[in-house]
Amino acid sequence: MAATEAGAEAGASAPETPDEATTPPVSRSTDRSRVLRDRLVPALPSDRLWGWIGSLLVTAFGGYLRFDRLRVPRTLIFDETYYAKDAWSYLQYGVEIQTFAAKKEIGRAHV
Repeated sequence: MAATEAGAEAGASAPETPDEATTPPVSRSTDRSRVLRDRLVPALPSDRLWGWIGSLLVTAFGGYLRFDRLRVPRTLIFDETYYAKDAWSYLQYGVEIQTFAAKKEIGRAHV
């Protein structure tokens, strides 16, 4: 009986096909990660032209929405002047400083 078991084990370890002889054994976790990657990351579309055309159309439409009415309103709004002065003070001094115009606007808000 021991000889029969030894012969069965020897037969089981030998590769059955030439592909099995050349491929290294794959662990179970590697096989699971490969299956998971195949499920979560689909293959890229084979038609590259439509991929580029679609991306460019979406970009052009977004650019149109962004720049269409950029000149409306034609006057300066409060935040365009106020926050620009704050940004300048941050760049020059590293902190926010109170300018005369800012104090004047703050004073009007409290009155």
